[in-house]
Amino acid sequence: MKIAEISLYRFRLRLNRPLALKNNILKLREGFVVRLSDESGNCGWGEISPLIGFSLETIEQAGRELALLPSAITKGAIPPNLELLNGGFEDWLGGFNLSASVRFGLESAVLNMQAVSKQLGLHRLLDAKAAAKVAVNALLSGTKEQIEAKATALLGKGYRAFKLKVGRLSLDEDIEIVAGVRNIIGQDTLLRLDANRTWDLDDALKFMQRAVQFNVDYIEEPLQSFDQLKKLIKDSSAPLPVALDESVLEISPTDLPLGPALKAIVIKPTLLGFEQALRFARAAQDKGITPVISSAFESSLGIATLASMAAVIDGGRTPAGLDTLDWLADDLLEPPMRVQAGKIVLADDASLMNNIKMELLEEFA
Repeated sequence: MKIAEISLYRFRLRLNRPLALKNNILKLREGFVVRLSDESGNCGWGEISPLIGFSLETIEQAGRELALLPSAITKGAIPPNLELLNGGFEDWLGGFNLSASVRFGLESAVLNMQAVSKQLGLHRLLDAKAAAKVAVNALLSGTKEQIEAKATALLGKGYRAFKLKVGRLSLDEDIEIVAGVRNIIGQDTLLRLDANRTWDLDDALKFMQRAVQFNVDYIEEPLQSFDQLKKLIKDSSAPLPVALDESVLEISPTDLPLGPALKAIVIKPTLLGFEQALRFARAAQDKGITPVISSAFESSLGIATLASMAAVIDGGRTPAGLDTLDWLADDLLEPPMRVQAGKIVLADDASLMNNIKMELLEEFA
Protein backbone atom coordinates (compact mmCIF):
# COMPACT_ATOMS: atom_id res chain seq x y z
CA MET A 1 0.00 0.00 0.00
CA LYS A 2 1.19 3.49 -0.91
CA ILE A 3 0.08 6.94 0.14
CA ALA A 4 -1.08 8.54 -3.09
CA GLU A 5 -2.44 11.76 -1.61
CA ILE A 6 -2.43 13.63 1.69
CA SER A 7 -4.84 16.44 2.55
CA LEU A 8 -4.72 18.62 5.66
CA TYR A 9 -7.58 20.53 7.22
CA ARG A 10 -8.14 22.73 10.23
CA PHE A 11 -11.28 22.78 12.36
CA ARG A 12 -12.78 24.94 15.09
CA LEU A 13 -15.74 23.35 16.87
CA ARG A 14 -18.15 25.28 19.07
CA LEU A 15 -18.61 24.07 22.64
CA ASN A 16 -21.90 23.86 24.47
CA ARG A 17 -20.32 25.60 27.46
CA PRO A 18 -16.87 26.93 28.34
CA LEU A 19 -14.38 24.22 29.28
CA ALA A 20 -12.12 25.04 32.26
CA LEU A 21 -8.76 23.24 32.05
CA LYS A 22 -6.17 24.09 34.71
CA ASN A 23 -5.42 27.78 34.09
CA ASN A 24 -7.20 27.93 30.73
CA ILE A 25 -10.80 28.29 29.58
CA LEU A 26 -11.68 26.93 26.14
CA LYS A 27 -14.59 28.30 24.15
CA LEU A 28 -13.69 26.38 20.98
CA ARG A 29 -12.13 22.97 20.38
CA GLU A 30 -9.50 23.44 17.72
CA GLY A 31 -7.31 21.05 15.82
CA PHE A 32 -6.43 19.50 12.49
CA VAL A 33 -7.55 16.55 10.43
CA VAL A 34 -5.30 14.56 8.10
CA ARG A 35 -6.78 12.59 5.20
CA LEU A 36 -4.72 9.92 3.47
CA SER A 37 -5.60 8.13 0.21
CA ASP A 38 -3.95 5.09 -1.28
CA GLU A 39 -3.51 4.25 -4.97
CA SER A 40 -6.89 2.48 -4.99
CA GLY A 41 -8.78 5.46 -3.61
CA ASN A 42 -9.22 4.14 -0.06
CA CYS A 43 -9.24 7.00 2.46
CA GLY A 44 -8.33 7.18 6.12
CA TRP A 45 -8.82 10.11 8.49
CA GLY A 46 -6.97 11.05 11.67
CA GLU A 47 -7.58 13.79 14.23
CA ILE A 48 -4.80 16.00 15.63
CA SER A 49 -6.08 17.92 18.65
CA PRO A 50 -3.46 19.10 21.16
CA LEU A 51 -5.15 19.96 24.46
CA ILE A 52 -3.93 23.16 26.08
CA GLY A 53 -2.57 22.60 29.57
CA PHE A 54 -2.10 18.87 28.96
CA SER A 55 -0.34 18.31 25.62
CA LEU A 56 3.36 19.09 25.55
CA GLU A 57 2.90 20.82 22.17
CA THR A 58 0.71 23.75 21.20
CA ILE A 59 -1.77 23.92 18.35
CA GLU A 60 0.66 26.25 16.55
CA GLN A 61 3.51 23.75 16.85
CA ALA A 62 1.32 20.94 15.51
CA GLY A 63 0.40 23.16 12.56
CA ARG A 64 4.05 23.89 11.78
CA GLU A 65 4.87 20.18 11.83
CA LEU A 66 2.00 19.38 9.49
CA ALA A 67 3.00 22.14 7.08
CA LEU A 68 6.50 20.68 6.88
CA LEU A 69 5.73 16.96 6.76
CA PRO A 70 8.68 15.20 5.13
CA SER A 71 8.12 13.63 1.72
CA ALA A 72 9.36 10.37 3.23
CA ILE A 73 6.09 10.26 5.17
CA THR A 74 3.68 11.63 2.60
CA LYS A 75 4.85 9.70 -0.46
CA GLY A 76 5.89 6.14 -1.10
CA ALA A 77 5.09 2.77 0.38
CA ILE A 78 3.71 2.29 3.86
CA PRO A 79 5.78 -0.22 5.87
CA PRO A 80 4.10 -3.62 6.27
CA ASN A 81 2.36 -4.91 9.41
CA LEU A 82 1.87 -1.53 11.07
CA GLU A 83 -1.44 -2.76 12.47
CA LEU A 84 0.51 -5.04 14.83
CA LEU A 85 1.63 -1.90 16.69
CA ASN A 86 4.85 -3.56 17.76
CA GLY A 87 7.32 -0.85 16.80
CA GLY A 88 6.64 -0.43 13.08
CA PHE A 89 5.40 3.14 13.42
CA GLU A 90 8.38 4.08 15.56
CA ASP A 91 10.78 2.65 12.97
CA TRP A 92 9.00 4.65 10.26
CA LEU A 93 8.19 7.94 11.99
CA GLY A 94 10.46 8.05 15.02
CA GLY A 95 13.28 9.93 13.32
CA PHE A 96 11.12 12.91 12.40
CA ASN A 97 10.61 14.15 15.99
CA LEU A 98 6.88 14.68 15.56
CA SER A 99 4.82 15.74 18.56
CA ALA A 100 2.44 13.24 20.12
CA SER A 101 -0.78 14.66 18.69
CA VAL A 102 0.63 14.70 15.17
CA ARG A 103 1.89 11.14 15.57
CA PHE A 104 -1.54 10.08 16.84
CA GLY A 105 -3.30 11.68 13.87
CA LEU A 106 -0.96 10.22 11.25
CA GLU A 107 -0.99 6.76 12.82
CA SER A 108 -4.79 6.86 13.08
CA ALA A 109 -5.15 7.92 9.45
CA VAL A 110 -2.86 5.13 8.22
CA LEU A 111 -4.66 2.49 10.27
CA ASN A 112 -8.08 3.76 9.24
CA MET A 113 -7.00 3.70 5.59
CA GLN A 114 -5.89 0.10 6.00
CA ALA A 115 -9.20 -0.75 7.64
CA VAL A 116 -11.13 0.86 4.78
CA SER A 117 -9.12 -1.11 2.23
CA LYS A 118 -10.27 -4.30 3.95
CA GLN A 119 -13.79 -3.00 4.65
CA LEU A 120 -13.33 -3.48 8.37
CA GLY A 121 -13.90 -1.34 11.41
CA LEU A 122 -10.61 -0.21 12.94
CA HIS A 123 -11.06 -2.47 15.96
CA ARG A 124 -11.46 -5.49 13.65
CA LEU A 125 -8.28 -4.57 11.78
CA LEU A 126 -6.34 -4.51 15.03
CA ASP A 127 -7.91 -7.69 16.41
CA ALA A 128 -10.47 -9.86 14.64
CA LYS A 129 -11.83 -10.89 18.06
CA ALA A 130 -12.12 -7.35 19.43
CA ALA A 131 -15.29 -6.42 21.28
CA ALA A 132 -18.07 -4.59 19.43
CA LYS A 133 -19.00 -2.53 22.50
CA VAL A 134 -16.88 -0.50 24.90
CA ALA A 135 -18.03 0.40 28.41
CA VAL A 136 -17.71 4.10 29.30
CA ASN A 137 -17.47 5.88 32.64
CA ALA A 138 -19.60 9.00 32.97
CA LEU A 139 -17.70 12.19 33.80
CA LEU A 140 -19.14 14.21 36.69
CA SER A 141 -18.15 17.82 37.40
CA GLY A 142 -19.77 21.10 38.35
CA THR A 143 -21.75 22.12 41.41
CA LYS A 144 -23.13 19.57 43.87
CA GLU A 145 -26.59 19.99 42.39
CA GLN A 146 -25.34 19.61 38.80
CA ILE A 147 -23.29 16.53 39.69
CA GLU A 148 -26.16 14.80 41.46
CA ALA A 149 -28.62 15.62 38.69
CA LYS A 150 -26.26 14.27 36.02
CA ALA A 151 -25.49 11.13 38.05
CA THR A 152 -29.21 10.44 38.44
CA ALA A 153 -29.91 10.99 34.74
CA LEU A 154 -27.01 8.89 33.46
CA LEU A 155 -27.68 6.06 35.88
CA GLY A 156 -31.16 5.92 34.38
CA LYS A 157 -29.62 5.77 30.89
CA GLY A 158 -27.60 2.67 31.72
CA TYR A 159 -24.23 3.95 32.87
CA ARG A 160 -22.61 1.64 35.42
CA ALA A 161 -19.34 3.52 35.98
CA PHE A 162 -18.77 7.14 37.04
CA LYS A 163 -15.74 9.41 37.44
CA LEU A 164 -16.02 12.37 39.78
CA LYS A 165 -13.68 15.35 39.84
CA VAL A 166 -12.48 16.24 43.36
CA GLY A 167 -9.98 18.66 44.88
CA ARG A 168 -11.53 21.94 43.75
CA LEU A 169 -13.55 22.51 46.92
CA SER A 170 -12.91 22.11 50.63
CA LEU A 171 -12.32 18.63 52.01
CA ASP A 172 -15.72 18.57 53.70
CA GLU A 173 -17.50 19.69 50.53
CA ASP A 174 -15.70 17.08 48.41
CA ILE A 175 -16.58 14.28 50.82
CA GLU A 176 -20.20 15.43 50.89
CA ILE A 177 -20.37 15.23 47.09
CA VAL A 178 -18.71 11.81 46.99
CA ALA A 179 -21.21 10.55 49.56
CA GLY A 180 -24.10 11.99 47.56
CA VAL A 181 -22.98 10.37 44.32
CA ARG A 182 -22.46 6.99 45.97
CA ASN A 183 -25.93 7.22 47.50
CA ILE A 184 -27.44 7.94 44.06
CA ILE A 185 -25.61 5.29 42.04
CA GLY A 186 -25.74 2.53 44.67
CA GLN A 187 -23.06 0.17 45.88
CA ASP A 188 -22.80 -2.00 42.76
CA THR A 189 -21.79 0.82 40.40
CA LEU A 190 -18.14 1.71 39.79
CA LEU A 191 -17.00 5.03 41.29
CA ARG A 192 -13.68 6.61 40.34
CA LEU A 193 -12.22 9.90 41.57
CA ASP A 194 -9.84 12.34 39.84
CA ALA A 195 -7.92 14.94 41.85
CA ASN A 196 -5.76 16.34 39.02
CA ARG A 197 -2.68 16.76 41.24
CA THR A 198 -4.43 18.99 43.77
CA TRP A 199 -3.07 18.04 47.20
CA ASP A 200 0.08 17.68 49.22
CA LEU A 201 0.57 14.35 50.99
CA ASP A 202 -1.10 15.40 54.22
CA ASP A 203 -4.29 16.66 52.57
CA ALA A 204 -4.40 13.71 50.17
CA LEU A 205 -4.24 11.20 53.04
CA LYS A 206 -6.93 13.07 54.96
CA PHE A 207 -9.24 12.91 51.96
CA MET A 208 -8.47 9.28 51.15
CA GLN A 209 -9.02 8.16 54.75
CA ARG A 210 -12.48 9.71 54.71
CA ALA A 211 -13.36 8.55 51.19
CA VAL A 212 -12.44 4.90 51.74
CA GLN A 213 -15.93 4.20 53.14
CA PHE A 214 -17.47 4.91 49.71
CA ASN A 215 -16.00 1.90 47.89
CA VAL A 216 -13.83 3.91 45.48
CA ASP A 217 -12.31 2.01 42.54
CA TYR A 218 -9.28 4.34 42.49
CA ILE A 219 -8.29 8.00 42.73
CA GLU A 220 -6.27 9.57 39.92
CA GLU A 221 -3.24 11.72 40.68
CA PRO A 222 -4.03 12.84 44.25
CA LEU A 223 -0.58 14.39 44.76
CA GLN A 224 1.11 17.42 43.23
CA SER A 225 4.06 15.60 41.65
CA PHE A 226 5.07 12.22 40.32
CA ASP A 227 7.89 11.96 42.85
CA GLN A 228 5.37 12.25 45.69
CA LEU A 229 3.02 9.79 44.01
CA LYS A 230 5.75 7.17 43.59
CA LYS A 231 6.21 7.10 47.35
CA LEU A 232 2.47 6.70 47.93
CA ILE A 233 2.29 3.88 45.37
CA LYS A 234 4.78 1.86 47.42
CA ASP A 235 2.79 2.35 50.64
CA SER A 236 0.85 -0.81 51.43
CA SER A 237 -1.22 1.14 53.94
CA ALA A 238 -2.49 3.74 51.42
CA PRO A 239 -6.22 4.19 52.13
CA LEU A 240 -7.30 4.08 48.46
CA PRO A 241 -5.90 2.56 45.27
CA VAL A 242 -4.37 5.20 43.00
CA ALA A 243 -4.03 5.70 39.25
CA LEU A 244 -1.50 7.51 37.08
CA ASP A 245 -2.70 10.13 34.60
CA GLU A 246 -0.60 13.30 34.19
CA SER A 247 2.44 11.32 35.35
CA VAL A 248 2.31 9.17 32.23
CA LEU A 249 3.85 12.05 30.25
CA GLU A 250 6.90 11.95 32.52
CA ILE A 251 7.82 8.28 32.03
CA SER A 252 8.24 5.62 29.36
CA PRO A 253 6.33 2.31 29.25
CA THR A 254 9.36 0.54 30.70
CA ASP A 255 9.40 2.90 33.69
CA LEU A 256 5.97 2.13 35.13
CA PRO A 257 6.32 2.15 38.92
CA LEU A 258 5.29 -0.89 40.92
CA GLY A 259 3.65 -0.85 44.32
CA PRO A 260 0.63 -2.17 46.21
CA ALA A 261 -1.34 1.08 45.88
CA LEU A 262 -1.12 1.41 42.08
CA LYS A 263 -4.22 -0.07 40.46
CA ALA A 264 -4.58 1.67 37.09
CA ILE A 265 -2.94 3.87 34.49
CA VAL A 266 -5.07 6.35 32.56
CA ILE A 267 -3.86 6.52 28.96
CA LYS A 268 -4.69 9.49 26.70
CA PRO A 269 -3.44 8.48 23.23
CA THR A 270 -3.74 12.03 21.87
CA LEU A 271 -1.02 13.01 24.36
CA LEU A 272 1.17 9.99 23.57
CA GLY A 273 0.62 8.74 20.02
CA PHE A 274 -1.35 5.66 19.00
CA GLU A 275 1.44 3.09 19.08
CA GLN A 276 3.02 4.55 22.23
CA ALA A 277 -0.35 4.36 23.99
CA LEU A 278 -0.59 0.66 23.15
CA ARG A 279 2.93 0.17 24.50
CA PHE A 280 1.83 1.69 27.80
CA ALA A 281 -1.30 -0.48 27.89
CA ARG A 282 0.62 -3.68 27.23
CA ALA A 283 3.32 -2.81 29.77
CA ALA A 284 0.63 -2.11 32.37
CA GLN A 285 -1.15 -5.40 31.73
CA ASP A 286 2.14 -7.29 32.02
CA LYS A 287 2.55 -5.80 35.52
CA GLY A 288 -1.02 -6.43 36.63
CA ILE A 289 -2.02 -2.75 36.29
CA THR A 290 -5.31 -1.86 34.62
CA PRO A 291 -4.99 0.35 31.50
CA VAL A 292 -7.86 2.81 31.03
CA ILE A 293 -8.14 4.54 27.66
CA SER A 294 -9.25 8.15 28.07
CA SER A 295 -10.09 11.08 25.82
CA ALA A 296 -8.72 14.62 25.68
CA PHE A 297 -11.96 16.22 24.44
CA GLU A 298 -11.60 15.01 20.85
CA SER A 299 -14.38 15.06 18.28
CA SER A 300 -16.29 11.90 17.35
CA LEU A 301 -13.54 11.08 14.84
CA GLY A 302 -10.97 10.86 17.61
CA ILE A 303 -13.35 9.19 20.05
CA ALA A 304 -14.14 6.44 17.53
CA THR A 305 -10.41 5.74 17.21
CA LEU A 306 -9.96 5.67 20.99
CA ALA A 307 -12.94 3.36 21.44
CA SER A 308 -11.43 0.98 18.90
CA MET A 309 -8.24 0.90 20.94
CA ALA A 310 -10.18 0.23 24.14
CA ALA A 311 -12.06 -2.61 22.42
CA VAL A 312 -8.76 -4.27 21.60
CA ILE A 313 -7.00 -3.88 24.94
CA ASP A 314 -9.30 -5.92 27.16
CA GLY A 315 -12.41 -6.53 25.15
CA GLY A 316 -13.95 -3.22 26.16
CA ARG A 317 -14.75 -4.46 29.66
CA THR A 318 -12.82 -1.82 31.61
CA PRO A 319 -14.88 1.39 31.42
CA ALA A 320 -13.03 3.91 29.28
CA GLY A 321 -12.92 7.65 29.93
CA LEU A 322 -14.67 8.66 26.71
CA ASP A 323 -17.67 10.59 28.03
CA THR A 324 -16.69 14.02 26.68
CA LEU A 325 -18.72 14.42 23.51
CA ASP A 326 -21.55 16.33 25.18
CA TRP A 327 -19.20 19.33 25.47
CA LEU A 328 -19.30 19.75 21.67
CA ALA A 329 -21.99 21.82 19.96
CA ASP A 330 -20.43 20.89 16.59
CA ASP A 331 -18.85 17.58 15.62
CA LEU A 332 -16.84 16.20 12.72
CA LEU A 333 -19.00 13.12 12.12
CA GLU A 334 -22.63 12.91 11.08
CA PRO A 335 -24.19 11.29 12.96
CA PRO A 336 -21.80 11.89 15.88
CA MET A 337 -20.67 9.07 18.14
CA ARG A 338 -23.02 8.48 21.06
CA VAL A 339 -22.89 6.49 24.28
CA GLN A 340 -25.78 4.03 24.41
CA ALA A 341 -26.70 2.48 27.75
CA GLY A 342 -23.24 3.32 29.07
CA LYS A 343 -21.42 1.85 26.06
CA ILE A 344 -20.05 2.91 22.68
CA VAL A 345 -21.08 0.58 19.86
CA LEU A 346 -18.51 0.14 17.07
CA ALA A 347 -19.37 -0.60 13.45
CA ASP A 348 -17.76 -3.73 12.02
CA ASP A 349 -17.46 -2.12 8.58
CA ALA A 350 -15.63 1.01 7.42
CA SER A 351 -18.71 3.23 7.08
CA LEU A 352 -17.32 5.72 9.61
CA MET A 353 -14.94 7.14 7.02
CA ASN A 354 -17.90 8.26 4.87
CA ASN A 355 -19.39 10.47 7.59
CA ILE A 356 -16.95 13.40 7.76
CA LYS A 357 -18.68 16.81 7.81
CA MET A 358 -16.57 18.60 5.23
CA GLU A 359 -18.36 21.90 5.80
CA LEU A 360 -16.64 22.16 9.21
CA LEU A 361 -13.17 21.77 7.70
CA GLU A 362 -10.99 24.41 6.07
CA GLU A 363 -8.02 23.46 3.94
CA PHE A 364 -4.67 23.87 5.65
CA ALA A 365 -1.68 24.57 3.45
